[in-house]
Amino acid sequence: MTVRGSRVAEATEHWMELLRGSFGASTIEALLAATEEYQLKYAGVPYCTALRPLFMEASTRAAAIRAADSVNRAIRIAADRLLGDESFRRAIGIPVYIDPLLDIDRDASRSSIMARLDGMFDLEGCIQFIEYNAFPGGLLWAFEANRVLERAPIGQECARRFPFKAADSRDLPVDALIAETLSRGRRLPARLAVAVASTARNISFDGDLSWIPYAASRGCQVTFVDPAQLEVREDGVFAEGERVDVIDIPFGALIKPGQLDALKGALRRGLISSMFGVSQSLLCSSKLTFEALSDPAHADMFDHDTQRALRRHVPWTRRVSERWTVFENQRVDLLPFLAEHRDRFVLKPAGSSGGDGVILGWKCEPGRWDAALKMATKRPHVAQQRVASEEQVFPMLVDGGMVEEARIHDFNPFIFNGKTARPEGILVRASGSIHNVSGGASTVALFVLQDP
Repeated sequence: MTVRGSRVAEATEHWMELLRGSFGASTIEALLAATEEYQLKYAGVPYCTALRPLFMEASTRAAAIRAADSVNRAIRIAADRLLGDESFRRAIGIPVYIDPLLDIDRDASRSSIMARLDGMFDLEGCIQFIEYNAFPGGLLWAFEANRVLERAPIGQECARRFPFKAADSRDLPVDALIAETLSRGRRLPARLAVAVASTARNISFDGDLSWIPYAASRGCQVTFVDPAQLEVREDGVFAEGERVDVIDIPFGALIKPGQLDALKGALRRGLISSMFGVSQSLLCSSKLTFEALSDPAHADMFDHDTQRALRRHVPWTRRVSERWTVFENQRVDLLPFLAEHRDRFVLKPAGSSGGDGVILGWKCEPGRWDAALKMATKRPHVAQQRVASEEQVFPMLVDGGMVEEARIHDFNPFIFNGKTARPEGILVRASGSIHNVSGGASTVALFVLQDP
């Protein structure tokens, strides 16, 4: 599987020639206008500043989606075992304090209706999945990035020579919400409650909730509610007198002891679904679960095809502790080994998201790395083998002009209803280091080349 076939390289070079020529000004103008008109910003920072797309062959995308399905299936298997096996949770380092949180919906546990696998292509063009995000944003960012460049004059001109398809992902979360409603034997329209501190909140352009107005336009009934005001009855959960099928609620609101106990009871009894799950999502999104995927000691959980996929598509990952383990068929003393080979590893807090606390060994001074390792033995962390990926030149919008920068892109398929990835639902970002908008990454349009 390769990212940069000859047609991909030719299409990229053609786009850059157009951009450096007579289409540069109009492309910048189109992106600036869209940023303001559609508020393409997260926390006030523009999230789409790349002036060219990532071109990809359809076969490359299809192979990556198949890999995502295999890895997602393995994560679900591991999470199911972790949920039911306390000794296994301790073996891979899931802290004891997590156990009460698993009881919130243990018997009625369901996957996140919309999750995301985050990955990168290695130097051989093979996709490597490094994280599972059970509470993802960015799906409509991908749509907006595609729409801007596809409609711009440069997109229309490039398509004359290199026909491409830019996916429209707007329907995917709505379809997943409807599927969740039907799977519970409920009638349509789907009814979604969005838990907010203030029902006056303007969510139309919010990065995480921007799909919800579109859900309403598709006929879903959406209610904004203080979760403490939800009414839990024997036959369901109600908001303003109307039954609710799904609630979109921050996970942090559910894990506070002594709060929202009636809602937690409803989740436990299966009277309502959480948009992003609870116990299953907590375990799937833990970085510690990736040890279960990458350590041969746990391979007996998976069939042979899945084992093969994990060896190919999941980098070596281990909980950081004083222990011996195996790396590339060699038994190693983990902490001294990580200290000596920091250029090959990433340190990640087991429960973090958004790049918080991530330390890249190859960009870290020895003293800081050693201190980070020491700290990582006190709080759950993983060490994950670095995925070396090809740098590419991306023209970026900086202060109203174009600056060409060397960046690495990722490839992040969304998973719907805990089951399958969809080729239309892929977020691509380009960054100099950590792939997160708050860390300077930009959403990148993904154009899939079509037959001439």
